Amino acid sequence: MPQEMAMFQLLNQTGSGWLTAVLLVGLLLALLFKPERVYSWALMRLSCWLLAVSIVTPPILNAFMSITNGPPTSFRSPSDYLVMTCIYALGPILLGISVICGLLAMIPTGYGPPLTPPKHPLE
Repeated sequence: MPQEMAMFQLLNQTGSGWLTAVLLVGLLLALLFKPERVYSWALMRLSCWLLAVSIVTPPILNAFMSITNGPPTSFRSPSDYLVMTCIYALGPILLGISVICGLLAMIPTGYGPPLTPPKHPLE
């Protein structure tokens, strides 16, 4: 039970838990069943790393801020409020960049040899 609660809090810190789960499943399915659809492996790796960082970073930074400043409800200065706002905004921003990188990794770039139409048999 504590593990389920920790995972729920980890994935649902900003209300984007379902979006994170869908992106994770989509990336895994694309890599397992259609690896030929991935045109840019560097962007796909970046998307996976950003997804992992978007899941892990906000709870770690929140815990660090709680250790250094006390409970999150006792802000001592306006700068603490600004830092906590940035921490809570970091997860969705990284998730959005991860979605964009994942989609761009599967779009063909169009760079390659030019396609020439087949010659007509009467030419």
